[in-house]
Amino acid sequence: MVARRRWIFIAVGVLAVAVIAWAVLHNKSHKPAVPPRVPVTVAKVVLQDVPVYVDALGAAQAWKSDIIYAQVTGVLLSVAAEGADVKAGQTLAQVDPSSYRAALTQAQGALQRDQALLADARLDLARYQTLESQNSIARQQVDTQAALVKQDEGVVLLDQGAVFASPTRAT
Repeated sequence: MVARRRWIFIAVGVLAVAVIAWAVLHNKSHKPAVPPRVPVTVAKVVLQDVPVYVDALGAAQAWKSDIIYAQVTGVLLSVAAEGADVKAGQTLAQVDPSSYRAALTQAQGALQRDQALLADARLDLARYQTLESQNSIARQQVDTQAALVKQDEGVVLLDQGAVFASPTRAT
């Protein structure tokens, strides 16, 4: 009798598994879901531009471009808008002028100093020429002073060139 009960339990278990499998795996034929209806309107045909937007990676390149070479070096204080159209004479960037002003001031100071030395050398030359005409000094001293005047004139010309070459000189 025990063997018979065992077979009954096994049969009931197999039957239960079969019913559950059939319920899970049974493919009910469903009608496909009907998509929601889209309202349709009527409009008159019109010829017009339509904006087109493209979302993609890419690079833009200007039709025309120029290479700009700096005339001076230094710290940039400001830069004009990049990519904008520019005209001749338009300021594109501003460089910190403090170092150039300092160089100009140094050149002007050297020029004034050397102009004063030249004026003093000319005065001494005039004195020496007067003393030479009185036979009070040697001709060599007058010639040396004349050479010193020429030397100071050259130094003044160098200083004038340095002031003129300064990028921030007053015009």
